[in-house]
Amino acid sequence: MNKNKKSFDVDWIDVVVVVDVDHNPLELSEGGYIFFDKNQNIEQEKILYKSKMIESQTRQTIKVKSKGSKLRISGNLYKWLNGQNVDGSHSVVNLVTDTILVLKKMNLISPTNAQLNEIKKGKFELYCVHIKFDLIFDDKEISIKYLNNIKNGGRYPYRKKTLYQNGVYFGQNSKHWVLGFYHKGNELSSNKRKNLISKELALLANRMIRKEIKIYSRKLKELNLKFGYNWFDINYLEKLFYNEFNKLEMPDFRRTAQVSTIKNKADQKFYNFVLDGTVLDFYSRTTIHRKRKDFLEKYNLEIDTLINKAIANKK
Repeated sequence: MNKNKKSFDVDWIDVVVVVDVDHNPLELSEGGYIFFDKNQNIEQEKILYKSKMIESQTRQTIKVKSKGSKLRISGNLYKWLNGQNVDGSHSVVNLVTDTILVLKKMNLISPTNAQLNEIKKGKFELYCVHIKFDLIFDDKEISIKYLNNIKNGGRYPYRKKTLYQNGVYFGQNSKHWVLGFYHKGNELSSNKRKNLISKELALLANRMIRKEIKIYSRKLKELNLKFGYNWFDINYLEKLFYNEFNKLEMPDFRRTAQVSTIKNKADQKFYNFVLDGTVLDFYSRTTIHRKRKDFLEKYNLEIDTLINKAIANKK
């Protein structure tokens, strides 16, 4: 199985531009709310504007919200700018800057040169970032096989696995970060909103498994990545993401152990309870956690998958 790993790209951003950006809030709003003080004093009113979906020339949308003199922007900025995200950009600063320039060209905002220069320095705060590493295989069949291997046997420490028809996610309900894998070609085929994709990119997507990491505000703060100016050193970021999110454990499906090859009596007993779907009744969580690692290393058996299958068969 041959695969090549591309460098990371930034796929989705939720950002607040912390410097002032000249704009008319009404141009970026679908309405708003008016708040009064307890005496209903009109002079003390406060207006909270609703966000607005902005469609680009590529027919993709992002969400923009006026926050006083500042802006909040959420969406897949690369796709909004280019009409597709089969390829991408690793520069958070360039994506935000280019988006601001397009909004200016659309006459929705009027940033000064001084304000633009501050944005180019990374003067914006990040609340969520999706980064992606694309695995490119020789053909679609091999890429699908790789994805199925992750779905059937993949495990990530302390992360619950959630399966979908076209992918698998680890820690999906986490408020810190989520890891996912899916087939990019199938995702494009099922997407009702058309992407501007060349024939070459479509062929590439059919050979691609996308590894996606959604990093939320708490984790961004922990990693010291909360602001745009933290994202300039690409080599450092690559090493950081690799060390932080590269703990996926996979059995070797070419040499999975059979029951008869397990000679240790304690392991045999544990394995029989796993196959019966009763291991949760007879073993503590601590023991099961220890056995998970032992069975993966010694027998290339993924215990969680076997437990779930056995329990499902009993129903």
